[in-house]
Amino acid sequence: MVCLLVIGLALGGLVTIPAGTESKGPVPCPGVTSWKGSQTLGSGSPEPMNPCPGFEWAKTFGTAGVHDAAVGLDVTSDGGAVVLIRTHTSGGATVLRLDGEGTVLWQQNLGYPVGLEGDIQQTTDGGFIAALTTSSGSDVPATILVYRLDAFGNIQWQALYDGPGNTEVFSVAETPDGGFLTAGRSLSGDGVTNDLWVLRLDPTGAVVWQRAYGGLGDDLGFPGVRPTPDGGFVAAGRTVYTFSSWIIKADATGSLTWQKTYGGSSGSYLIFQSIQTTMDGGFVVAGRLDVGGNSKWNVVKLTGAGSISWQKTYGELYGYVSISQTSDGGYVSSASLHWSAETGWDLALLRLTSTGSRVWQRTYGGPDDEQPCFSHCVQEAADGNILVAGYTNSFGTLGADPGVPQGESWMNRDAWVLRVFSDGMISSTCDPSFGTSLRHPTVQGSKIKASGLAFTSSVPSMTTYDPGVTASPGTLVSNTQCAA
Repeated sequence: MVCLLVIGLALGGLVTIPAGTESKGPVPCPGVTSWKGSQTLGSGSPEPMNPCPGFEWAKTFGTAGVHDAAVGLDVTSDGGAVVLIRTHTSGGATVLRLDGEGTVLWQQNLGYPVGLEGDIQQTTDGGFIAALTTSSGSDVPATILVYRLDAFGNIQWQALYDGPGNTEVFSVAETPDGGFLTAGRSLSGDGVTNDLWVLRLDPTGAVVWQRAYGGLGDDLGFPGVRPTPDGGFVAAGRTVYTFSSWIIKADATGSLTWQKTYGGSSGSYLIFQSIQTTMDGGFVVAGRLDVGGNSKWNVVKLTGAGSISWQKTYGELYGYVSISQTSDGGYVSSASLHWSAETGWDLALLRLTSTGSRVWQRTYGGPDDEQPCFSHCVQEAADGNILVAGYTNSFGTLGADPGVPQGESWMNRDAWVLRVFSDGMISSTCDPSFGTSLRHPTVQGSKIKASGLAFTSSVPSMTTYDPGVTASPGTLVSNTQCAA
C-alpha cells in the first residue's frame, strides 16, 4: 500500500472532557492506578480517544523465513492479551502472554503438529483454554486438540478428540459452570458431508456430550460458535448448496431450540463467519455478502429468537471477518481491504454504533499483504482501546523464499498484533511509515431474509486420548513497528 502519514484526528479536533463529567468514570489503564494524561475525545468517537497514552502499538511475532500467524486472541483481565499462534517452525503452536504495552510476559510452545485453525480464551481462574486443529496428511485425518493451561502457560490437561473423518475447530470458550464448549466441523466418511460438530466438556476435559448438526449435504463452512448465558450455544455457518447462511440455537444439553436460514436476493451468496452474543440478549453476525462477484462487508443484528433487527453492508472486503460488541453497545469488526494489485491487502477495522451506523473505518499495513485471523480476533480492552490479531507479510522477521517475491511468499509471514485507540488511531509519536489511513465505505442496507431450516442432530462416534505434549519456552522474535 502507499504509506500515509497519520494526520492528527481525521474525524475532527480534540475536545478535552472536563473533570467529573466522564459518563463511565475512570478507565482502568493496564498496570497503572491513575491517568497518564487528560482524557480527550475525537469528534464522532464513541469513547475517549486517548484514555491511556502509551498503550497503543503494533508488533510482530515470528521467525525469519517461516509461516507464523495468529489464529486466536483474547483480552486478559489485567489489560494485556493472550495470543495463539500457529508456528510453522516447530509445526506446533505458541501461546504468547502480553502486557498492556505489548511486552512478552511469557511464551510457551506446544509442539504437536497443528493446522491453520484455532481459538483461545482466558478462564475465570486466570488460566487459559486453547483449541487447535491438528495437521492432516494424505493418510492422517485432522482432529481437535484442546489444552487447559494455567496462568503461566503450563499444561494442566490436554486431550485430542478424534471424530468422524477430518475435523476442524473454530471456537472454544468457558461455559457458566466452569466447563468448556468447543466446536468446528467434521467431514464425514463419505468425503462429502460437512456437519457442525460440537463438544461439551467438563472442567477436566471429559466429554459431557457431543453432537453433529447437519442434514443438507455439504452443510458447513466457516462456522462461528459461542456459548450463551443459559449454558447452551449459538452457531452460525453457511450451506454450500443453498448459497445461504444458517444459525442454530441449542440448549445446555445440545438440543435444538431454534434454527433459521438467512439468504440474500437472487444472485447473491451469504457467508456468516463470526457471531457474538450481545448485551440485549440477542446476537450480532458478521461475514460476506457476495453480489455480482464483489464481496461486501456484512453485519446483521438479531434478536434472541433469530429475527433480523437490522442489516447493513460496508463496502468491499476480502478474507475472514470477525466482530465483537463494545462497551458503549456498538461493535468493532475486522477484515481485509484491497488497495491494488501491486500492494495487496491491508488489515481493516470498522467501528459501528449500536444501530449499525459507521463511526469510522481504518486500514493498517505495509507494502504487502496483511489480514486478521478468524473468527474471534478483535476485542475492546477495558480502557476502550482495541486489539486485533492476524498476520503480516510486510513487517517483522521476514526472510524470503529463494526466488519468490516478498509479498508472494507464504513463508514470510509473522503473527501481527495491534492495539489502537478507540477511534482507530495509532499515537502520533509512532513511526509514520507504519501507515494508517482513513477509509469511507458506502453504508447500505442489505436484503437478507430469514426462513425455516431443517437440520437434524445426531451423535457421532468419537475417541479421546492424551497426546502427551509438553510445553516449552517459545522462541518467536518480537519486532515493533509502532509504539508510543
